[in-house]
Amino acid sequence: MKKKRCSECREIKPLSEFHRNRANPDGREGKCKVCRAEHNHTYRRLPEVRERNSEWRREYRRRPEVRERNSERDREYRKQRYHEALERLGGAVCVLCGCEEPIFLTVDHADRNGHEHRQMAGCRSNIHYWILKATDEELAKWNLRVLCGSCQKATQASTDDEVRAAMKREHSRIRDNNNE
Repeated sequence: MKKKRCSECREIKPLSEFHRNRANPDGREGKCKVCRAEHNHTYRRLPEVRERNSEWRREYRRRPEVRERNSERDREYRKQRYHEALERLGGAVCVLCGCEEPIFLTVDHADRNGHEHRQMAGCRSNIHYWILKATDEELAKWNLRVLCGSCQKATQASTDDEVRAAMKREHSRIRDNNNE
């Protein structure tokens, strides 16, 4: 087994402990992998290097092709997380009327404590990420359910239990008519 001395720590180590480098006569780096990692870590923390790298990243992200690719990737990621969150709450279907169109579905706080929950969880606009991180006990505490937009608007407008029951019966009738 061939060995080499590290130019930094001065230890003799097997060639497998050195990164490849075709520019060197032996085809390996002068510093071992551990010393190279320490050097890179220290170098990247230098203020002028950090500034140069962050400036380069800013310029790179401003390129139209990069922005388009990233926005498409982000859209797909958010869509996937949205569907995962709905599945965690029992499936992508409205619990009142049975609507299965994902674009119409939303998360509803059955106990009307959404404002309090968003403040506590720190998720003002996107509760789906919280749903995926929450424990089963936390989900049960906030009594979340999946509703379509129409059912959510109707439940928000109605405060009387009789009105809600009538609305639920009406939704059931509509769903039964649609299934025939």
